[in-house]
Amino acid sequence: MAANPSSTESTPSTVAGNSLPTNPEDVLSIRDPNIDVDALMAEIRAGLLRRRAQAEAQGMNFDDLARGRYAAPLGERFPHQVYETLYLASMLRDQTQVEMLLTSSSVPVIGGLIQKVRAALHQVAMFYVNMAASKQISFNIDIVKALSELIQALDAEQHQKKIAALEARVAELERALNTRTGMNSETGV
Repeated sequence: MAANPSSTESTPSTVAGNSLPTNPEDVLSIRDPNIDVDALMAEIRAGLLRRRAQAEAQGMNFDDLARGRYAAPLGERFPHQVYETLYLASMLRDQTQVEMLLTSSSVPVIGGLIQKVRAALHQVAMFYVNMAASKQISFNIDIVKALSELIQALDAEQHQKKIAALEARVAELERALNTRTGMNSETGV
């Protein structure tokens, strides 16, 4: 990666043994002369501002929207938090697996042996935890699906009741109008 001559030299930081650049200009370097980096960045920033304005116009928090914390259309029957929580649950329902995480042993001479024994014991524990987790994942998927279908059915029922009430109101208003004008609603005369 090319270092910017006008900036001070960055010193890499170490995270989990990986060397990472601390200077933002060292993270990405575009060397294609046909790409106008400034224009590209201006277009990205304009798009983000446009999306932020659209989210705010709909009463949404843009940062939450960008993180995928909003479901598509929300219902009306329940508070907004019910729909949002259900959506978050659907996003996280299968993130339950346990991964290998061992710290190194600092015991001289037998440290390697200790590390191998710890790794073997950890793998056995992970096997049983992940078996239980897979059952929990199946349960989570079924519960989220059932709750989603229940809420959709209740929302649809709510909409059907509103439609029926509006149709009844329209019929009532038509009768009242016909009574005032002396028209027969069936014949239109």
